[in-house]
Amino acid sequence: MTPFFWNGKVILILGGTGYLGNKFCETLTEFPEATILSQSKRQQAWQPLPNKTIIAGDFFDLNWLDILNCWQPDIIFHCLGTNPDAPEAALKACHLRSTRLLFEALHQYSGPTNKKPLTVFIGSASEYGLLYPENAAKITAISELQDCNPQRSYGKIKREQTKAVQTLSKQYGIPVVIFRLFNIYGQSPPGLSIARFTQSLVALKNQEPKNGSIPQLDVMNLNSVRDFIYCDDATRLMLGACEAIVEQQLATKHPGDIYNIGSGTGTALGSVLEGLCGLLGFDWQWRSPLKKQHSTIQFPAIQSFPTGLIKLPGKQRPLYVQSTGNQDLNASVADVSKLNSIVPKFELTPLMTGLEKEVAFWRQHVEETAHLV
Repeated sequence: MTPFFWNGKVILILGGTGYLGNKFCETLTEFPEATILSQSKRQQAWQPLPNKTIIAGDFFDLNWLDILNCWQPDIIFHCLGTNPDAPEAALKACHLRSTRLLFEALHQYSGPTNKKPLTVFIGSASEYGLLYPENAAKITAISELQDCNPQRSYGKIKREQTKAVQTLSKQYGIPVVIFRLFNIYGQSPPGLSIARFTQSLVALKNQEPKNGSIPQLDVMNLNSVRDFIYCDDATRLMLGACEAIVEQQLATKHPGDIYNIGSGTGTALGSVLEGLCGLLGFDWQWRSPLKKQHSTIQFPAIQSFPTGLIKLPGKQRPLYVQSTGNQDLNASVADVSKLNSIVPKFELTPLMTGLEKEVAFWRQHVEETAHLV
């Protein structure tokens, strides 16, 4: 990311007060001469930012052609979120409708010298779906060329949106790129695996044991392997990719192209849980007679935290872990070679460092975890 590229740019962020949109806003404030436009139906942002203008209002109530003509953005980030508790049909309709409305406005918008802004859509690794049987002995990282077979509602919805984006970008000649996110974490909203683990453990840590009882944490498949990337790293990778895509006109040559956003390293969920337990002073054991283990899958980039190396000094508090079933995909790790071909490499936040930050964050927001126990 270079100031020469970003200073003077107008960046429109749809859903700018959501989790990912706000991260883009925070990172872009490093460039004081950039203009950040943040659309949100919520009036307030997570924090005031000096070079940020709020476009308040529901996406579907705003006249996007007028907004484009007024502000003439150089780059648009589509980070609109939806209510995850809404029915699948309603979520799908909302995603597809917002996509079509934005493309129709972009199609009518001429812009300075008839130049269209680069439009960025955020996809999800859940679009790939179940790629390997449960008894697979060896897997490979997932490339952007992999066929998609999403299993869950969210993955199916994002897959439909991706197909719509690719069709409309070619139909209207709009330069578009799709970033397919793997497991982003860091001050992340509830529901994401690391946030869910951390919030639950912080809540248990602050709960007084009753009659010497041992607290219990319900989990799914701790042998599942995921590709975790810290939020600050993910946003910088995407912004760095945008810089290269604009300068090399890649989205004009290949509209709707996809780039995986991840660390390229797989980590078993059991290792993540062990890391968090060590940071919070828990000594965990299976409630059921299942053997405590990490991933049995052979994966060249898998990492784990050796037992005993990260525990806090002093007495450890016991914790039971109960598996609720093997409901997750067995592995989801990004092939990031395509991304690395356009973005200069930089050192990513080590997972243990990221976990320390996550624990510190939820300890400061412990009141938001009380409902979990």
